[in-house]
Amino acid sequence: MSSPTPPPAPPPLSHESIEIVKSTAPIMREHGYAITTCMYKDMFAKCPHIRGMFNLSHQVGEGALFDVPGGRAEQPMSLAAAVAAYAENIDNLAALGPAVETIAHKHVSLNVLPEHYPTVGAHLIGAVATVLGDAVTPEIAAAWTEAYGFLAHVFITRENALRDELAAREGGFDGWKPFVVAHKSKANASGSMVSLVLKPADGSAAPRFAGGQYLSVRCDPGTGMTTRNYSLCGEPDGVALRITVKRSAAPKLAEVGSVSAHLHDAVAVGDTLDVGIPAGTFSFDQALADTAPTVLVAGGVGLTALVGMLHQAKAPKAPLHYVGFFESEAEAALADVVKGRCAALAGAAHTQHCATPVSAALLADAAGGAAAARGATFYFCGSPSFTKAVRRALDELGVPKAQQRYENFGPSLFDNGTAA
Repeated sequence: MSSPTPPPAPPPLSHESIEIVKSTAPIMREHGYAITTCMYKDMFAKCPHIRGMFNLSHQVGEGALFDVPGGRAEQPMSLAAAVAAYAENIDNLAALGPAVETIAHKHVSLNVLPEHYPTVGAHLIGAVATVLGDAVTPEIAAAWTEAYGFLAHVFITRENALRDELAAREGGFDGWKPFVVAHKSKANASGSMVSLVLKPADGSAAPRFAGGQYLSVRCDPGTGMTTRNYSLCGEPDGVALRITVKRSAAPKLAEVGSVSAHLHDAVAVGDTLDVGIPAGTFSFDQALADTAPTVLVAGGVGLTALVGMLHQAKAPKAPLHYVGFFESEAEAALADVVKGRCAALAGAAHTQHCATPVSAALLADAAGGAAAARGATFYFCGSPSFTKAVRRALDELGVPKAQQRYENFGPSLFDNGTAA
């Protein structure tokens, strides 16, 4: 299947629009969260087909779709930061390249199409006008409309090319494909995580993927058709795809946590799920692993992406250490898989910490000491709070940012990591 036809390329942004957008960046920083919460609430109310593409657990927070006190919602916060970053770098878009690539992978996985962009743009510009009122002059509205159209074309062009690249892989496909649940099992002692092995319903080969990548699952848990991303934690053998799903502990709202509960409680062996092509930019670099120590740091169910890397890795020429952090021993998952893969990788080390916070000392030990840590590559994955804690610890050790490679289990971010 060929990629959707993109709209005609817009002309380069005018000097006037660049100046206006850049001058309004501080306003977007200040009012961005109010704008994006307004946008999502209005768009979700009017566009259920777009609402279903989003994980609504990231819409729980002050003033958000699910107005719950105690902090801001992750998805509106992320989009607000992205809008401000775009405005600040409107005259240097190359600085946003890595973030654009990360988001493009997410969009292709979720089957975001060119026709979705005008709808999102209209709601975003409408929210800007609603929140800022008379401060939005016709010139400002026109400049932001032009800037959004330009960025949308950048995304559409890259996503179409990426869609073709991924479909051309062995076992690749475009859009949604039915997969059968071939096996289902508990992944930890508490039962809070369950593993599903998925095989193409038509008997064809499963798509190849890189360790660290994820896929999207589309299903109806009783609240409407919904999609979720899950990291791949099995071997890229062309036969099956394996995911491990943690039951959501989010607030008990009808649409929050419904997919994980559905996969835990309702989906059985023999059932069919719609699956999107594996995608993602978080991946293992074998060449680096052969030249310097590598440390894989997992937080809870964040281990899934790193187990995928263990399956991909070949026995490295430099030390490799896997470290898992869990709330309790009962929550620790896929222990046998981790042990088996580490043994296969020329005895790579593996350590498990339960009810122990991340610290610089523990990460230094995993790398072979503080000096070794500064030359090591760290891959880490987990919740946003977990990855922030790891980043703080690595900064304390003096590990360069370029050697900190991570993925948040949350909305895509305009920073130096990636998100799933």
